Amino acid sequence: MKPKQKAKELIKKFINYTDWHEEDAKQCALILVTELIIENLRYDYIPFENSRSAFYLEVQKELNKL
Repeated sequence: MKPKQKAKELIKKFINYTDWHEEDAKQCALILVTELIIENLRYDYIPFENSRSAFYLEVQKELNKL
């Protein structure tokens, strides 16, 4: 899955929990992605460019564009 697709998927998943406010769903997704980046950085032992952290950093960038 591409980062842009993942960003849209996360917003879609959170929108039901935010009274259908897309901006609120986006903020929830950003919080989640930030936490994933932090946790993955703590435990990734592979080069950054191949890591889950790198992927979620791209997802975070895509969320900010939306």
